Parts: sequence; structure tokens; C-alpha cells
Amino acid sequence: MEFRLLGPFEVLEQGREVDVGGGRQQALLALLLLRRNEVVPIDELIEQLWDGAAPASARQVVHNYVLRLRKAVGADRVETQAGGYRLRVAPAEVDGERARLLVAEGRAALEHGDAARGERLLTDALELWRGDPLGDFRYAEFAQAEITSLEERRLEALEALAEARLALGKHREMIADLRRLVSDNPLRERPRAQLMLALYRAGRQADALAVYREGRQALLDEVGLEPSQSLQELERAILNQDPELGRTDLRTSAPSRRRRRIALIVFALSAAAAIAGAILLLTGSPGRALSQVPPNSVVQVDPASGRARRVYKAGVTPVALNVTRNAIWVANFDDKTVSRIPRGHASTTAVGIGSTPTGLAHAGDAIWAISSFGQIDRVDTATGEVAAVIHTAPGLSAAAAGSQAVWITNKDAGTLLRLNRRTNSVATAVRSLRDPSGVAVGAGYVWVAEAGARRIDGIDPRSGRIAIRSALRLTPDQLAFGAGALWATDPVDDLVIRIDPSSLRRQLISVGRHPAAIAVGHHWTWIVNDLDHSLYEIDAATGVVTRKIVLSVRDRVSRNPITPGGVATDGDDVWISVQSY
Repeated sequence: MEFRLLGPFEVLEQGREVDVGGGRQQALLALLLLRRNEVVPIDELIEQLWDGAAPASARQVVHNYVLRLRKAVGADRVETQAGGYRLRVAPAEVDGERARLLVAEGRAALEHGDAARGERLLTDALELWRGDPLGDFRYAEFAQAEITSLEERRLEALEALAEARLALGKHREMIADLRRLVSDNPLRERPRAQLMLALYRAGRQADALAVYREGRQALLDEVGLEPSQSLQELERAILNQDPELGRTDLRTSAPSRRRRRIALIVFALSAAAAIAGAILLLTGSPGRALSQVPPNSVVQVDPASGRARRVYKAGVTPVALNVTRNAIWVANFDDKTVSRIPRGHASTTAVGIGSTPTGLAHAGDAIWAISSFGQIDRVDTATGEVAAVIHTAPGLSAAAAGSQAVWITNKDAGTLLRLNRRTNSVATAVRSLRDPSGVAVGAGYVWVAEAGARRIDGIDPRSGRIAIRSALRLTPDQLAFGAGALWATDPVDDLVIRIDPSSLRRQLISVGRHPAAIAVGHHWTWIVNDLDHSLYEIDAATGVVTRKIVLSVRDRVSRNPITPGGVATDGDDVWISVQSY
């Protein structure tokens, strides 16, 4: 059986389309396919299918949909498991997975100097696309992350294919395709560098320089940044008519100093070819390699230089960080632990908490780890041991510590919880919130992001009443308070929102794709973007982006993506966690 995501959603059996129904029944299959081979709770399915407005009969309706899907795709594929359903699918049955493997093999062929094989594999990968990915669900919230990922994969494949064809001397044939790619992605530097090189090799030096000037102006207008060092060096090489630019074997040419420099200029935005093992490449001053970091680590970044100062081992899939006076604390999702890293020491200790932690908050002598399954663990900061375990309803999403309480959002229940730090008792402080995602404490209020209502609430911590409602017409997600302002990420619009708590005046700051985590220090606000694998530094006083640190995106052993997970600061230094999926 074949499940097709790379275009209109389809299921095929021996080349013939399978009728899986339409409407919500088809959406249910798509939901299960995007979470394939894992149990999806029925409450989550209902929330996604009816967008928070489910009828009383929703559970029975979902049950009926499942019965029909079992008849369509096979009874053994759709399993009932512990309050949810699981769709059993092999990777080779999903066109998106086949495309991913073909792109990985094609890029590997390029890195080993076999451009012809790389071209064949990448062409085969791109031929799997039949249109916009998940085109039937382009407006469905549950499909947005997968659509974005698949679109990014196709863009990477197009860039790699251009690299292969340039290496094969097909520069004239590639000019039109590269112009379209640059037009569709004006801030993306790799296709712009490829177009500049293709034009130069075709004898169109002036046009190549014009492409650089257009890109520089676009970057200045949109994000206020100059082009990367590698793109600037390519412009200088074209101005100087450097003979090395005419070589089609730049990636595999003899390793003279000048040849290595030109190869770096032309292909600085592609994966490095000679690095063994699983690594992460940080670039601060654009294009300059700063440190090679293994996945499942925590990196201390020097904010003055953007360089990686220290690297610490973490658990599997570190997702959140918190910094105390003596240690860095890490929530490790896949091995259900919280790591304690003493400052200045390489040693790491881990405490098992029996649930998958998704967030951390520090208050007094405790680190509070929350799990989406409803568990809260109090870890003693002195001993590193679990001092208390509190069970609440599933759906916990974010936590922030105040002077007397830890405040925790529950997205599923639409509530804000108040955890008494002294007694470990939990009470519901605010009800009827719409998709409360982030929480922060500052300026006398508890701030809650209501992503579903597209607003931020300021709540009186004593009465539990909503005192401020700031309508945004944006989609706030994660919150942080610092440097006299409230900060919110908006992963839908790729923005950071800086809010004056007294006047509620807003400043919108463009950052990389899908800002997922935020931390505010004395002078800088730090943003982790998990789709373009970057760390942004923002001047906390002015809201101006002052630095972008780019992270490579591929585990060189497993070929899986490497991505930043969380970010934390003690006011001066900053730490990020590094994952590998």
C-alpha cells in the first residue's frame, strides 16, 4: 500500500486508488498518518477534527470513522491502544519518506564527488512531488508543520539538484530554473549563490553582480542584515574574475589553499563534505565555522562573539533548559530524565522522572518538570533527586515560577494552574482559556498566551482574575519576561512580539522560520527557530536583530535532521540544547 502526501492526499493499493472517504474521515486518516506508528489520543483527534467545537457524539463518530477506515486500508493497520488509535505504516509506504531517503542519498553522492549519480537520485526524489504537499489540508492546523517540513525538503532537493548540475557543467540550462527559485525565495542565499555562479560561467558577469545587489537589498529591507560573508566573498571573486570560479569540480578539486577558499565560497551553504560522525555546525560571523557539536548536547554560547564556549552531554532529545546559580538543567523528552550539569564541569547527572518532560521552571530550591501527560516532578536543586510527584490532568504545556507559586498552562483543559510551592498542592486559577500555550511572570502579573484567541492575558496572581486582555491578531505561543518587557513568539507569522507591559504598545520583530523557544537576559533576547535551525540575538532594549547563528541540519551518520531544542540564559551567557530526530 502507498500513502501519498506529496500532492493531493491519496492511498493506493497495487497502483489503484483506495476510497478512504472524504471530509473528516479522510482528515482522520491523514492525522493518524502524520503521527504514524504512535498512539494518538482520541481527545486530541476530536480537538483537531472539530477545531474545538466538537458535538457530544464526537467519540462515537470517530469510532465509526475508524471502522470504515479499517475496511478501506486493512483491519490490522488501525489499532486501538490505550484511549487512542495507532496507524501502522512502514516507511517505504509513504512517498514523503521515500523522497527523504532519495534526497539524502543524492546529497551523499554529491559529497563523494559523484555528481551524475546525485543528479539521478535527486531527480527521482523531485518526481515524487505531484503538487503542493497535503494539498487537501492546506488550511488544516494539524497539517501545517508537516506541510512546512515537506516544502523545506523539496527546496533542499532543488538546491542540491542545482549543485549537481552545476558540477556537471550545465550552468546555462540552470539559469532559468535558478531565477525562479531565487524569485520564490529571495532571502535564501544558497540558490542566489548558485545563480550568480551559473551566470558568471555563462559569461554574464554583470548579471551575476546584479543578482548579488538585488539579494543584498532584499536582506536589508526585510531583516536589516547584510549578506553572509560567503556570499560577499563570492561577489569579490566574481569582481576579480577568479579563475577558480570556472571549475566544475570545486567540491573535489586538489586541496590548495586558494581552491579550498573558493570551494567554501561557492558551497558554504551546503553540508560540509569532509566531516565524519554526527555533528552540528554553528556559524556566528556568517560563514565562519565556530564549533562542531554532537546531537543530544547543551552548548554554552558566548554572546559577545557568538562562539560555542563549552559543550555538555545531555539526555536523548533535550527539549527545554533552565539555568540556576550552580547548574544547567535539561528536560530530556525521549529518555524521560532531567539532566543536571554543574557549571564549569563536564560531568552530567540525570534523574529519571517516569514521564516525558516538556518544560522546566525554577523556584527557590526546586526545579519543576512538567509533562504533557499531566505529571509534575519537583526536583531538589541541591541533591538532584525527585522530592515530590504531583499528578494532574493531561495537557500541560508551559510553566513559569512566581514568588509564591508555579504557574502552569493546560492546553487540553484550557486552564491556568497554580501550584503552591510550599504545599505542592495544585488548584485551577483560571478557566475557559482558548489554547493557552505559554506563560510568564513579570510586572505584577501572570501572563498567558491564548493562541486560540490570538491574545495575551495579564492575570492578577492574588485574585486569579484577568486584569489585562491584549488582542494581537497574531498567534502568541511561548512567553518570557525580561528587560522590562513581555516577549512572545509567533511561530505562525515567524515573529517575535515585544510588549510594553504598562502601555501594551507592541513591536513586531521578524526572525527565522518557526520561533520555538525564547529566553531574555540583561541585554539580549535569544530566539531558537526549529525549522531553519537558527539562533537569533535581539537587542533587548531596542528590539533590533543583532546576530543570527545558523546551525547545520543533518546528522552525518543517521542522516536525520539536527535541530536546536531549547534556550536559556542567566542574563549574561546563553545555552541551547541540540537534538537529533
